[in-house]
Amino acid sequence: MKFFIDTANLAQIREANEMGVLDGVTTNPSLMAKENIRGEEACRRHYLEICSIVDGDVSAEVIATDFDGMVREGEALAALHKNIVVKLPCTADGIRAVKYFAGKNIRCKKDRKNSVNGRFPERDCRRLDKWVRNMWLM
Repeated sequence: MKFFIDTANLAQIREANEMGVLDGVTTNPSLMAKENIRGEEACRRHYLEICSIVDGDVSAEVIATDFDGMVREGEALAALHKNIVVKLPCTADGIRAVKYFAGKNIRCKKDRKNSVNGRFPERDCRRLDKWVRNMWLM
């Protein structure tokens, strides 16, 4: 079993890491906002800080809802650090982006909770889980 903490709070991340059980961090724009981290550059610096604490996967979610925007944001996030895993929404463009990133050897995953405008209902995202997991380059 792997243990991931779902937060952008550095103190919580450090505490979990010091326990010796932390495998990685998942975060998203709303968790960043709760820590008063706003703006693209501030978020990128924060991801780097998280990567300096944790020797494991750090999920960084794109904000864009279109394919080109997801690719642009995802490539920039992945370039920050080797531990970054790009998190994409479970939409048609998100699934296209998963395929694109897999072809570029950029690690990514999709977030079925982030299904913009209900484009992919929860049940359809569950069906895609196995396919997308196979695309997630570990």
